[in-house]
Amino acid sequence: MADRKRAEALQQLVHHLGQKIHWTPLDNELNGKWDALIREYPRHNFMDDSTWWPFPDVAVIYDGPDMRLVLGSVKSATEIRNLEPAIKVDIVVTLNADDKKRRGEPEDWAEHFRSRGVRNLRYGGFDKTRVEPGSEEFQTKKQEFLDIWKAMMADLDEVLANKTEKVTILYHCFGGVNRSAAALCACLIG
Repeated sequence: MADRKRAEALQQLVHHLGQKIHWTPLDNELNGKWDALIREYPRHNFMDDSTWWPFPDVAVIYDGPDMRLVLGSVKSATEIRNLEPAIKVDIVVTLNADDKKRRGEPEDWAEHFRSRGVRNLRYGGFDKTRVEPGSEEFQTKKQEFLDIWKAMMADLDEVLANKTEKVTILYHCFGGVNRSAAALCACLIG
C-alpha cells in the first residue's frame, strides 16, 4: 500500500513539475545575484569549478522526529565537515554522479564520505533546461528522473529500515537548486 501511495505521489510531483512555473520575488532576486556574479567574473566558468560556487550553505527543509532533510550544493557536500557541529550529516544523497568532475571536488567521493562516517547514495541524471512541456524530450527527461527518484526511495527505505535514532540526510547536486530539490520533494511526499 505504501509503495502505491508513494508511486502516486511521485506521479503527482512529476505532473506538477511539467506545469508552467512562475517565478517569485525571491527567484528573481537569486537570478539577479547569479547574473551579477557572472558579469563580475565574465571569464570564469563556474560550472567547471566547484570552489567558486556561490551557494555553500545548506537549508534545513524538514526537521521531524525521525529525520532532518537538508538541501545543499556540491560545495556543501565537499565541505561537509564545515557543517558540524550545527548539522551532523548521516546520509548524503548525491544527484550529480553523471556530471563531469570539477575542480575542487574530491578525487574519490565514496572515500570522501566514508572517511567521515557518512553513507552516500549516488545517482545520475542531467539537468535539461528550456524543454517544451509535453514534447518527446520532456517526456524522456520526466521518465528518467521518475526512475531515479524511485530507485532513491527504495535505497533510502533499505538504509533507514533499521535506524532507531534521528538521521540527517543531505541532498545535493551541483547547485542544490534543481535535481536535489526535486529529489528531496519526492522524499517528502513519498
